Amino acid sequence: MSNLPTVTNERLAALKARAALSQEVRLWKPVQGEMIAGMIKGSGTFNHSLYGEQRTMLLEDESGTITSVILTKYLMTGLRQAGAGVGSLVVVTFHGKEISKTGHAFNRYSLEVDNG
Repeated sequence: MSNLPTVTNERLAALKARAALSQEVRLWKPVQGEMIAGMIKGSGTFNHSLYGEQRTMLLEDESGTITSVILTKYLMTGLRQAGAGVGSLVVVTFHGKEISKTGHAFNRYSLEVDNG
Protein backbone atom coordinates (compact mmCIF):
# COMPACT_ATOMS: atom_id res chain seq x y z
CA MET A 1 0.00 0.00 0.00
CA SER A 2 1.07 3.55 -0.72
CA ASN A 3 1.47 6.26 1.90
CA LEU A 4 0.36 8.92 -0.56
CA PRO A 5 -2.84 10.79 0.30
CA THR A 6 -5.96 9.92 -1.64
CA VAL A 7 -6.95 12.39 -4.32
CA THR A 8 -10.58 13.34 -3.93
CA ASN A 9 -12.76 15.28 -6.32
CA GLU A 10 -13.22 17.98 -3.66
CA ARG A 11 -9.47 18.42 -3.09
CA LEU A 12 -8.77 18.49 -6.81
CA ALA A 13 -11.57 21.00 -7.44
CA ALA A 14 -10.26 23.26 -4.66
CA LEU A 15 -6.74 23.11 -6.12
CA LYS A 16 -8.02 23.95 -9.60
CA ALA A 17 -10.02 26.89 -8.19
CA ARG A 18 -6.93 28.30 -6.46
CA ALA A 19 -4.88 27.90 -9.65
CA ALA A 20 -7.57 29.65 -11.70
CA LEU A 21 -7.65 32.56 -9.24
CA SER A 22 -3.91 33.12 -9.51
CA GLN A 23 -4.05 33.24 -13.32
CA GLU A 24 -6.96 35.68 -13.69
CA VAL A 25 -6.17 38.31 -11.07
CA ARG A 26 -5.70 42.00 -11.84
CA LEU A 27 -4.17 44.50 -9.38
CA TRP A 28 -6.37 47.41 -8.26
CA LYS A 29 -4.59 50.73 -8.86
CA PRO A 30 -7.19 53.21 -7.63
CA VAL A 31 -7.56 56.86 -8.49
CA GLN A 32 -9.00 59.37 -6.03
CA GLY A 33 -12.69 58.75 -5.40
CA GLU A 34 -12.68 55.23 -6.87
CA MET A 35 -14.38 52.39 -5.06
CA ILE A 36 -14.22 48.63 -5.45
CA ALA A 37 -16.82 46.19 -4.18
CA GLY A 38 -17.03 42.43 -4.08
CA MET A 39 -16.86 39.19 -2.16
CA ILE A 40 -13.62 38.15 -0.51
CA LYS A 41 -12.35 35.05 -2.30
CA GLY A 42 -8.97 34.75 -0.59
CA SER A 43 -5.72 36.54 0.10
CA GLY A 44 -2.17 36.62 -1.14
CA THR A 45 1.18 38.36 -1.04
CA PHE A 46 3.63 39.78 -3.54
CA ASN A 47 6.98 41.55 -3.39
CA HIS A 48 6.85 45.23 -4.29
CA SER A 49 10.13 46.66 -5.60
CA LEU A 50 9.98 49.63 -3.18
CA TYR A 51 7.92 48.43 -0.21
CA GLY A 52 8.81 44.74 0.06
CA GLU A 53 6.21 42.07 0.80
CA GLN A 54 2.65 43.33 0.44
CA ARG A 55 -0.48 41.53 1.61
CA THR A 56 -3.51 41.51 -0.65
CA MET A 57 -7.17 40.55 -0.56
CA LEU A 58 -8.79 38.94 -3.59
CA LEU A 59 -12.23 40.33 -4.41
CA GLU A 60 -14.71 38.93 -6.90
CA ASP A 61 -17.15 41.49 -8.31
CA GLU A 62 -20.65 40.83 -9.64
CA SER A 63 -19.27 40.07 -13.12
CA GLY A 64 -16.89 37.41 -11.77
CA THR A 65 -13.72 39.48 -12.21
CA ILE A 66 -11.08 38.82 -9.54
CA THR A 67 -9.12 41.85 -8.34
CA SER A 68 -6.21 41.97 -5.91
CA VAL A 69 -6.41 44.86 -3.42
CA ILE A 70 -3.24 45.84 -1.54
CA LEU A 71 -3.99 45.85 2.18
CA THR A 72 -2.75 48.85 4.13
CA LYS A 73 -2.52 48.63 7.92
CA TYR A 74 -5.79 50.56 8.10
CA LEU A 75 -7.58 48.09 5.81
CA MET A 76 -6.13 45.03 7.57
CA THR A 77 -7.21 46.38 10.96
CA GLY A 78 -10.69 47.24 9.68
CA LEU A 79 -11.17 43.80 8.14
CA ARG A 80 -9.98 42.10 11.32
CA GLN A 81 -12.22 44.23 13.57
CA ALA A 82 -15.24 43.55 11.34
CA GLY A 83 -14.59 39.80 11.43
CA ALA A 84 -14.28 39.71 7.64
CA GLY A 85 -13.21 36.55 5.89
CA VAL A 86 -13.77 34.51 2.76
CA GLY A 87 -17.36 35.12 1.69
CA SER A 88 -17.68 38.58 3.29
CA LEU A 89 -18.86 41.42 1.08
CA VAL A 90 -16.66 44.52 1.17
CA VAL A 91 -16.52 47.99 -0.33
CA VAL A 92 -13.19 49.84 -0.31
CA THR A 93 -13.07 53.51 -1.30
CA PHE A 94 -9.83 55.35 -2.06
CA HIS A 95 -10.08 59.00 -1.01
CA GLY A 96 -6.62 60.03 -2.20
CA LYS A 97 -3.26 60.91 -0.73
CA GLU A 98 -3.19 63.01 2.42
CA ILE A 99 -0.63 64.36 4.88
CA SER A 100 -0.81 63.29 8.53
CA LYS A 101 -0.45 65.71 11.45
CA THR A 102 3.16 64.55 11.72
CA GLY A 103 3.83 65.41 8.08
CA HIS A 104 3.82 61.88 6.61
CA ALA A 105 2.03 61.17 3.34
CA PHE A 106 -0.49 58.32 3.34
CA ASN A 107 -3.32 56.93 1.24
CA ARG A 108 -6.76 57.46 2.84
CA TYR A 109 -9.29 54.65 2.44
CA SER A 110 -12.68 53.81 3.90
CA LEU A 111 -14.05 50.32 4.35
CA GLU A 112 -17.51 48.78 4.65
CA VAL A 113 -18.00 45.08 5.48
CA ASP A 114 -21.10 42.86 5.35
CA ASN A 115 -20.65 39.38 6.81
CA GLY A 116 -24.18 38.37 5.87
